[in-house]
Amino acid sequence: MTGLLREFFAAPPAASDAREQSQDLHGLVEELVRRGQARGEIRRTIDPRLGVAVILSTSAAIPAGNVWRPGELAPEAARAQFFEVVFHGLTGETK
Repeated sequence: MTGLLREFFAAPPAASDAREQSQDLHGLVEELVRRGQARGEIRRTIDPRLGVAVILSTSAAIPAGNVWRPGELAPEAARAQFFEVVFHGLTGETK
């Protein structure tokens, strides 16, 4: 892993491309959050940048293996739990 990271950061075009793609994804998710706020689907009291951070950090933890081991939970069930946590939080009633 260390060697892979060293090579990745030693190749400026690869690092630059990754940063651009990350910014594209960040901008896309932020636009979706803003649209949801405009429609009343997402609370307007939450800064869209925080919404993006919550969505992206939570989604990144799943494939990193920090949540479920491969095959432990059906993808549909994992997706349902992900959206429940992201959009309804950890406390309160489920919808």
